[in-house]
Amino acid sequence: MTVWIALALSLLVSLITVLASRGVIPNNGLVGIRTPAITYSDNSWRQGHAAATPVIIATTVIVVFGAILLLIVTRDSTTDATNFAGLGLLALEVVGIVAAAIRGNKYASRDLQNQP
Repeated sequence: MTVWIALALSLLVSLITVLASRGVIPNNGLVGIRTPAITYSDNSWRQGHAAATPVIIATTVIVVFGAILLLIVTRDSTTDATNFAGLGLLALEVVGIVAAAIRGNKYASRDLQNQP
């Protein structure tokens, strides 16, 4: 079951990050990377998410391939071993989200420094 949760979370985070970087999801208080630098303006919102996107996409690719491989090898998503490996995929997703937020915040902060 944790494999499916990791897979769904990874795809959802990727979708939100990409849509926020394109301005489809506007600066808001509900979804997206929530740091003061990123939420400062609409421009910093888009730039921060655009900078985070490559990290999120790379994490998603790894999680998706890992989940597919895990489900093929075990042929069952309910075994203890599969659930334990699924926790590893979830942990990887969390690390990817944190790394993406750090990168996005760094780029958004640069935009703040360039403000008059």
